[in-house]
Amino acid sequence: MKKSAEYVTKRELSELIGVSKRTLTTWQQEGMPFELENQRHGGLVGRYDPAEVALWLLESGRGLFNPRVAERVWEFVEASAHTTEADQS
Repeated sequence: MKKSAEYVTKRELSELIGVSKRTLTTWQQEGMPFELENQRHGGLVGRYDPAEVALWLLESGRGLFNPRVAERVWEFVEASAHTTEADQS
């Protein structure tokens, strides 16, 4: 997974795309991209790049049956494309 400045927590990702944290856990088991990060006080926590998750959802077809999720996915893809274009300028 490439590095990005915009990582979010599972709770934040759940709210952003409108699915439960349980659904996100299932998607992780099915290959959704995420990274584990060490916490200062021990333990690991997942972090997610919304643009990479959106691309995975498009490629895998998961979640796109839900119009709200599909809409949010396209918003991330478009925002990511604009960010990439700006970075190349």
